[in-house]
Amino acid sequence: MEDKISFTLHKKIIQEDWEESPCSTCFPSACCSYLPLTFMQLETRTDFLNLALLSCYHHIRLGLKKSGEWTVYFQRDCRFLDTVTSKCRIHGIENQSFICKSYDAHKCWYRPAFQSHQNEELILFDLDRLLLLEKETDFLKTGYIKNSLNWDEIIMRISRLPLETRAAKNDEKTGFPDNVLAFKRNYPERFLFFPPFEKPKRDAHFDLFRFRLGFPGISLAVADNCWATMVHTRINKYLFRRFALKYFPSLKAEHGCFSFFQLNKDKWFYSEIGEKWVIVQLEHIESLKRITRFDSSDNIERLPTTREIFALILSEKPEKPDRAA
Repeated sequence: MEDKISFTLHKKIIQEDWEESPCSTCFPSACCSYLPLTFMQLETRTDFLNLALLSCYHHIRLGLKKSGEWTVYFQRDCRFLDTVTSKCRIHGIENQSFICKSYDAHKCWYRPAFQSHQNEELILFDLDRLLLLEKETDFLKTGYIKNSLNWDEIIMRISRLPLETRAAKNDEKTGFPDNVLAFKRNYPERFLFFPPFEKPKRDAHFDLFRFRLGFPGISLAVADNCWATMVHTRINKYLFRRFALKYFPSLKAEHGCFSFFQLNKDKWFYSEIGEKWVIVQLEHIESLKRITRFDSSDNIERLPTTREIFALILSEKPEKPDRAA
């Protein structure tokens, strides 16, 4: 699967005062609640299995565009979003991601696409809607979905089925006791890994990390030859069993294309601290940049090793109070 999410940042800052921005009248601020993780296509039975399996995870939502492109979203409020006023608490200040600062709110795609469950821009899918699409197209039997339904028919039929409204509470822990995660203990029921599966190459890449890490449940998993976006979630066991029993009785969570089990089939991972990811959180990004060497064009000349990153994180941990004091 070729992923289109890249590290390219080339827009200029067009941010304006909050009261003058269209964002000030946008509720519930979809761009701050739906983090795009990757893009997919539905062309094979394996694609269908992966989309269905993803839809069994809490906070994962699928979106279908008219072009036939599927987007995998992580649906949680950005930690800087004031859910009462729908205002960004760091709007216009240095800590705000350049991705947010450069977004043209006057040409916003999110607002029309997410303002209702039935529109011309996007159709949101959960597992039931995905299974209805399969039923309408008989995709698993024929292996063919393109042009079997036109866009208007998909909107009409799928939108009749309400989206699942039950949602997991925003209470998943995002930290790790030792700030590491062993490769062999990848827990496919809890952790998903998303591209780009590569090391950053420019200063601007750190802004993508800063943007993504602003969403609770998102961490950066770092090995010496690969950096990946890690989503901390939980599989809905009821949905998973219902889907597996009907379609793929031998299905396991590790069979999903974004589990470490599948990722490790295509890529070999190396870490100086042993077979472990170093888990980086938002509060580590600026310090991580300081120990990264850049050239005069902001290209990265040298990244710190996992050993150096782990030492950095440990050095920044707050000291525990002395109980004997």
